[in-house]
Amino acid sequence: MNRSVSGLANLFLMALMLVGIRLASYTDTRFLTGLLLAFGAAAGIIILTRRENSLPLGHGEREGWKILRAKGKRHYVLRSVIYGLFVGVVFLLYQVIRWLWSGQPFTASSGFLLVVLFIILYIGGSYYLAIKKWALYEERYKDSLPTRGAA
Repeated sequence: MNRSVSGLANLFLMALMLVGIRLASYTDTRFLTGLLLAFGAAAGIIILTRRENSLPLGHGEREGWKILRAKGKRHYVLRSVIYGLFVGVVFLLYQVIRWLWSGQPFTASSGFLLVVLFIILYIGGSYYLAIKKWALYEERYKDSLPTRGAA
């Protein structure tokens, strides 16, 4: 399966998951249908991702990884953490605006919970995933290199 077909399949499965989550918000039989749809789509995404990550890098991917690799692991991880920081700030702003519009009081415990979620999910999560993704791409890169004995 090439990249564009895999991307379309992931997009389709994400749409199915969102429909499933929406259906699961009801209390009648649509709840079970929605849960099955959401979990099935999540399983499909996991299977496609694991399959794609087990294959060696293609020529274009290998060239792209060489460029990232030349900049270094530290740069790669720092860029991922900055991206996670940006997404986390958007999450915090959304939550604060939602609280302001709903008229609910903003308490210290809810603020503390937001900050903890921000640090753990967005900063810590992006750091952890960047380290894991670097290791995965390094392994895939080494597997994709041509062997010296092959003609």
